[in-house]
Parts: sequence; C-alpha cells; structure tokens
Amino acid sequence: MDRCDEWIEWHACDEPEGIAWEDAGVAWSWDALAEEVEGARGALDLLGVCAGDRVALWLPNGRAHVVLLAACAGLGAVAVFLNTRASAPEARAQLEHVEAKVCVTTAERASGALGGLAGALDASRWGALVEGASRRRATRHGSLDAPALILFTSGTTGRPRGATLSHRNLATSARQFVRGLGLTSRDVNYAAAPLFHAAGLGCFTLPLLLVGGRTVSAPRFDPAASAVALTGATCAFMVPSMWRAVALAAPVGWGGALRVGLSGGAPLPMATRDLVARRLGVDLHVGYGMTETSPSATLAAPAEVAARAGFVGRPDPEMSCRITGPGGAPLPAGAVGEVQLRGPNVTLGYWRDEEATGELLQPDGWLRTGDLGALDASGGLTLSGRLEDMIITGGENVYPAEVERGLAGAPGLHEVAVFGTPHPRWGEAVTAAVVCDDGWDLERLRSHLSALSRYKHPTRWLRMERLPRGGSGKVLRGELSSAWRARRSRG
Repeated sequence: MDRCDEWIEWHACDEPEGIAWEDAGVAWSWDALAEEVEGARGALDLLGVCAGDRVALWLPNGRAHVVLLAACAGLGAVAVFLNTRASAPEARAQLEHVEAKVCVTTAERASGALGGLAGALDASRWGALVEGASRRRATRHGSLDAPALILFTSGTTGRPRGATLSHRNLATSARQFVRGLGLTSRDVNYAAAPLFHAAGLGCFTLPLLLVGGRTVSAPRFDPAASAVALTGATCAFMVPSMWRAVALAAPVGWGGALRVGLSGGAPLPMATRDLVARRLGVDLHVGYGMTETSPSATLAAPAEVAARAGFVGRPDPEMSCRITGPGGAPLPAGAVGEVQLRGPNVTLGYWRDEEATGELLQPDGWLRTGDLGALDASGGLTLSGRLEDMIITGGENVYPAEVERGLAGAPGLHEVAVFGTPHPRWGEAVTAAVVCDDGWDLERLRSHLSALSRYKHPTRWLRMERLPRGGSGKVLRGELSSAWRARRSRG
C-alpha cells in the first residue's frame, strides 16, 4: 500500500472505531475519516476534477490536509498545500503557476485575496459539498511515480518553487520515519508544525497514517497550549525555536508521555536541547532533510546529538548520501563538500520549471542539496552550513555552522547566526548576530572560540532582539546582511 488513501481504507476496515484524528477538540474515527475522504472525492468529482488536475488547500492545520491529499490520490489528482503566511499576491501566483482547478480556503480569503479567481471555495461551502456528495470509491490512475503533492519551498533564497512529490516519495519517507523512530499504532502525534511544510506533514503525520496511529492537530502554534497538549502525545516534530518556546511555557512539574521529540529545519542549539530535556523530560532526536526529499534524509539519536555538535545522523538503508567537491567528484570521509542524496523519496522535480529541476537533479539521480557537510567512516553526516553561506576571508573558507557551534553554550547567549559581510581588505569579514542577555560580555563570547583558528573568529558583532527566521525555522541570512548594512549606515 503506497497511497495514503489506501492506508485510511485499511485502518477503517481493521479498526473502524479507533481514533485517527483529533481536530478542534473533536475525535474522528478511522471509519469517519474514510467516509469523509469518499465524500471529498465525490465533491471533487462534482467540481469536474479529473486525473492530473491540481487541487489546492489554503487553510490552517487540520484533518482537511490529509482528507484532501487522500481524496486526490484516489482520483489521480494532485494536491497543493499553500503556506498560510503567504501574501495574497504570492498565493495567487502559486495557484496560477500550478493552474489549480479548485482552491479550498477561508471565507475571507475566498472573497478577498482570491476574489475573482476561478475555483476558489470557502471552507464552509466545501464542507457542505463533501457532506452532500455521493460517496465515491477510489479509482486508481497512473503509477506510484505519478505526482501526488506539490509543496512550495520556503523561498529564503529566491522565488518559491513547487517541489513535486510522488506517491512513492511520500510512502518511502513515511516508512523511513517509522523504521528510524520505532513508530507504532499506539503513538499519538501532536501536529503543531505547519502541515503545508514537508516536515510538519511528513515526519509524524503521514507515518502515523501509515501505521494507524493518532494525530492531534493544532490550528496554529501557541507555546502554552502546546505544552498542555503535549502531555497527551507520544511524539512531535518542531523546529528548535518552537521546542524552546514550549519548554519555557511548560509549568514546573510538567508531566507527559512524550517518547520521541524530533527537531529539524534548523540547527539545534545545545542550550535548547538541554532546556527541553530539563523541562519536558525528553532527549531530542535530530532529523535532516528537505521538501525535496519528502522530507526524510538522515536521523540522529539523542545520545549522538548530545555527543557530536552538528551531527545529523545516518541515512536510511533506502537512501544514499555522498559528499562532492567543486567539480562534482566524490570526496573521502572527513572532507567537507556539498551533500548529495539519492533514493526513492527524492522529488520528481520542480513543477513546470525544467531549468531549476536540472540544477537540482543530476542525470544519475543525485540531488544537490546546496548544504555543506562531511561523512565519517561509518556514514554519519555532520553539517557545516549552506554552500552559498560559506564565508571566504583572506582566501580561507569559514563555515558558519562551525563558528556557531563554537559559540554555543556561552553564558547568556540564546541564539547566534554567523554570516559574511564585505571587507575592503579580506573580501569578507566573519560577522556574528547574537541574541543574548543584558550585560553580555564580548570577551567571554570570544573565549568560547579558543579551539578555532583565529581567522574563523568573528571580527564584527551585531546584537539583535531575535534572529529573523522563515516559516520553516531557518535563519534568513539575507535579512541579517540588511540589518548589518542599516547599522553601518547609521554609524
């Protein structure tokens, strides 16, 4: 069974009264979820959706995401999930790019941001269509390698692109998380991370749909509410900043059954790892992946996370990982170069963007991640940052992640991001943006870098109230550069 609608049908037959989803305080059994999928399939049929058509969803977290994904799978249509933070022009551009036949969204957006756009439906009208439509069984269309889902990348470095994921991509990634994290039908996932992101959807939500576990969705992230909800969960994915916020919001004596906490989307600061362990009683796993890998790539166990800064684990047996140099030749263990991945969960490419797809995927199937890292002798991966973020100062290469790890744990330091700024003599200067307590001591920060060569030490410092981050938790380094230029212009 490699289509998500088949998973729902299976569990509806095997355990019809078992709880599949909790949404806005209402529990949905597997039987009820399967019936809603059939109703959604019938509604799409009434709207003229055929195999290959794109159907978009622009709503907060909820079961609507898996219902629409499963309904589309049974028709051979392609689901498209839009970022709820997207502006009206961004959303319209993405819908026009994929030529969506239908877009389900809020009443406000249907009449406002998407006003006049053919196929825009408010959620209440969609719900009425689903409830009143004839229940339609699945009609299989195409192969497992046919498009199933389009997710737009975060676009921190340019225009968002529609990563196209097949049924095989999604199923492979789900199996990898099940194996790597030991997930079972007894697990309960708390879905606070956005389901329009590959990690929010793919790390636990789809894997538990596969094995018959339960998901509890939060329409939006609230640290205090999440701390309460997590007491009833056994697993959850969040980016580091979310884990930190929840840990700080958790009351003294917080008690829960959280078994697997997974962090990803951005490097996990050791201070955040320690805070979560102390306040929530769970040692975090770390995952590395991206939208283009559906999103599984590597997993690191808590003990490895604690022992090796920057270590993100080993790939699943179905995945291959290599490190390449500037010319594309594979590098030996220990050498830093571009991380490349290959496996059955690697994207089909970017929707109707052959140029970008050609830059991403090589003819032999290897995906260029744009990330820098090194493999050890056992195949374990340690990341060093982004290829485009590498700083060249005086002809020497400096990897921001290495400097950030060196500063991690400094007293009073909460967040740090290292980037390059123009320098008339050295080309670039190593610059550190820091979020820290009042009374911060620059010399104490510098003392934490004694193990690094002097040319890697920041020579410029920028204190900020918070680091700018995108929706997936990644630091927006372009905004850091703008903040530095603004400060210099002020003198």
